[in-house]
Amino acid sequence: ILEAVAKLDGSAVKVEFKENWGQDVEANNKRAEEKSEIIHSSYQGLESGVHRVNYNSTDWPVVIAPNWEEELKGVVWLRKVLEIPKEFKGNDLRFDLGRMGNNATVYFNEQELGKANAPHFSEFTVPGKLVKPGKNVIAVRLAHGWSNPNFLGPEERMKLYAPSGAVLEDLAGPWKYNANLEPALPEVKGY
Repeated sequence: ILEAVAKLDGSAVKVEFKENWGQDVEANNKRAEEKSEIIHSSYQGLESGVHRVNYNSTDWPVVIAPNWEEELKGVVWLRKVLEIPKEFKGNDLRFDLGRMGNNATVYFNEQELGKANAPHFSEFTVPGKLVKPGKNVIAVRLAHGWSNPNFLGPEERMKLYAPSGAVLEDLAGPWKYNANLEPALPEVKGY
């Protein structure tokens, strides 16, 4: 260990340097690359069919969005089942999930609608060909590469809109979630 003493505003500050600091930085950079690879390339949840309408998520825990009771970390899949009235079959719908984690992919009835990068507000149009009477599913893969929190909201933005612009369903409230479908994100130090 090397030591250095510096004067800042008249007070001495002792700074210690590890002999193997270069190895620590190199290992941290490797973990950062692994983290980025998981965030941008690992879609094990998708491969297991999480985005499918008939996927069984009954054993998943519930989280209240946007007011998470616990902070969800890493790569998280969320699902919400919607009941669409038959008069909206074949109509374009629109929904807003507010601000999402800095890497989000959104699906509606098994089709990818798009990606979002935070902290921007995210609105999606659902093409009428995807809208079915009865059970419909929004699935969201959220990943956050910085401090790892995931989020949606604020609550007043989280809505599903009919073609007229009227609120068809409030999307705030309970969502099923699973944070164990993708590999855990390695811890990366922010030097």
